[in-house]
Amino acid sequence: MKRKLLSPILLLAALGVAFTAQAHDPKEHMKDAKKPDCAAMKNMDHSKMDKNDPVMQAMMKQCMKDMHKDEGHGEEHNHGSDGNHKEHQTAAGNQRSDSSVSVTAPEKGPMSGLETEAAKVVMTFHNALRTGDGRLARSQLADQVTIFEGGRVERSADEYAQHHMQSDMRYLKEMNIETLEHQVQVMGNTAISMSRSHTKGKIDGKDRDHEGMETIVLEKRGKSWKIKHIHWSH
Repeated sequence: MKRKLLSPILLLAALGVAFTAQAHDPKEHMKDAKKPDCAAMKNMDHSKMDKNDPVMQAMMKQCMKDMHKDEGHGEEHNHGSDGNHKEHQTAAGNQRSDSSVSVTAPEKGPMSGLETEAAKVVMTFHNALRTGDGRLARSQLADQVTIFEGGRVERSADEYAQHHMQSDMRYLKEMNIETLEHQVQVMGNTAISMSRSHTKGKIDGKDRDHEGMETIVLEKRGKSWKIKHIHWSH
């Protein structure tokens, strides 16, 4: 009699364990289970796996998650030993700070409108500054020219000639300047000159190597063009 009663009890207990196991999310089992052998699963014949088995689903999901973590760790490590790649970024773009990065030549742009009379005035002004001819440089400027540079403003040709023109000529004399692009557009009695240049040299014991941009506005008075505005940025 005891044996007859014991069998149903054992059967119910076994069923209870089974029901309990099926009632839980497979993720709950993975919390207590050991980490699955993902390498072994990778080599198994997937066509023979029961993909509807909730435990198998949880194991496969865990292996996929671990794989993505490993990939993410590898990408993060490549940015530097401290994992903080933001320290290796510059304002010009995301660049590596190590010595393996090669220095590329400055990018050149288009050249256009340089045959116009307005463009010739601009180039005469440039050449006069580089050769130290202050009188010729002054003659290309309108009397009421405005010049913007480095947060400073000069509001006449005489003011510029008496102040920064001398230091500009001294500086440019020691520099090698390459024009990277230069466009001049003429619109009636107004012309706009836009250019970029690469400056390299040494002055007062200090090396200089930088790119600069220049915008010049010219106005035609009678038959001659004069520079009305200059904006230099470095």
